[in-house]
Amino acid sequence: HSFAPHAAAGERSLKSQWATPGRLPFTPPLVQGCPHVASPLLRYLSPSHSVPLGARDKVLALCQQQDPRPLQDIFTDTMRNSLTKLGEGAFAEVFGCLGDDRRKKMALKIIPIEGDFLYNDEKQASFHGILPEMVITRELNLLGEEANKENVNSPHFTSNFLQIFWMSVSKGKFPDFLMDAWEDYDHEQKSENDVPDVFPDTQLYVVFASEDAGIPLEEFVFHSFDEALSIMTQVAGALAVGEAALEFEHRDLHQGNVLVRRTHEETVYLRLGGVDYLIPTHGVQATIVD
Repeated sequence: HSFAPHAAAGERSLKSQWATPGRLPFTPPLVQGCPHVASPLLRYLSPSHSVPLGARDKVLALCQQQDPRPLQDIFTDTMRNSLTKLGEGAFAEVFGCLGDDRRKKMALKIIPIEGDFLYNDEKQASFHGILPEMVITRELNLLGEEANKENVNSPHFTSNFLQIFWMSVSKGKFPDFLMDAWEDYDHEQKSENDVPDVFPDTQLYVVFASEDAGIPLEEFVFHSFDEALSIMTQVAGALAVGEAALEFEHRDLHQGNVLVRRTHEETVYLRLGGVDYLIPTHGVQATIVD
């Protein structure tokens, strides 16, 4: 029932390195020589002659924009008509909606930035402060792209980090349709955040549009030990890939930052150090966020 290697070149037995559930501590296989992946995106994190841009321009470039877009303009009619608020944090509001194909659910994380007043008793993020999150999010997203999976020369792959569809720098007041969704959530669950009607026309935001990856681990109800073991294995495997590929460390991996959803897929695939693995899902899939 443990993390089984997929039949592929470089396959090896892990029976002696993976614990039997309930008997031994969980320890990952030792993979020697995992090369560090040097990505051009990482140059955005520090001043460089190869990326001669300030933080504002770097953030816009990552969003493939030259200027901020009006906040209301990033929402299509389908998105507006299906909009609900999913949750919140001290630095962000999270909304859910349908994509334009009306089948795929999306989550929109809206982070106010560069304002000169406190929001939720916190100072708003700056372009300089939000830039690392955007770069790291994009890097982890690239690890899970299909092109990376199909590239036999790529030593690492995982789809257990949040998959981002697009990012945007936006500007303006919270439009009425966002306020309506926010107030519905507040009426049902009592929001702990400040009412976002405080934002002026000049307010800037960074918006992350991602897959709707389920509910926080702390709220998920498991039906079996195998489900819980699968989530733990998926999270451990993804972190191992992130460390090997990008020297990534999460440093805030609490139960609210692991999302869980039911799935019909029987296995989750990952590649670590050029070795392919299949993790039995037992009907659940984990996604690491923030």
